[in-house]
Amino acid sequence: MLNVDRVRYMTQLAMFEKNELREYAGTQSYTRGDYVHTKLLLGLLAGSLFYVIGYAACIALLLAFVIGRINSTILILMVTIGLLVYLVFIYIYLHRVGQRARRRYDKGLEVMAHFQRQLEGLEEIYRREEE
Repeated sequence: MLNVDRVRYMTQLAMFEKNELREYAGTQSYTRGDYVHTKLLLGLLAGSLFYVIGYAACIALLLAFVIGRINSTILILMVTIGLLVYLVFIYIYLHRVGQRARRRYDKGLEVMAHFQRQLEGLEEIYRREEE
């Protein structure tokens, strides 16, 4: 005879595994620090690449329109300002990436704990059926 509670738990577990567990399962193969630092490193690479492309486009536009009036002092000033803006940009960007990674990791812990509680509930149903 079918146990309605067991079928309900198994259906919930299957839907949970299909929808949410796969999304967060990868986060649990790392410690929190390793996961966040990995995301920060990837963020540093992506943010730097994004900034270099944007900065190069801005410099190219400036050079195209004011090439005759640029001397070495202005060029050095542009590079210095660009580096300072890069440092501010990358600090803010990495701060946000770190926050997002920590939230995702914590959400993954919650999801895994919920899944574990569901499994324990199913195990309890099986134990009751055996008795």
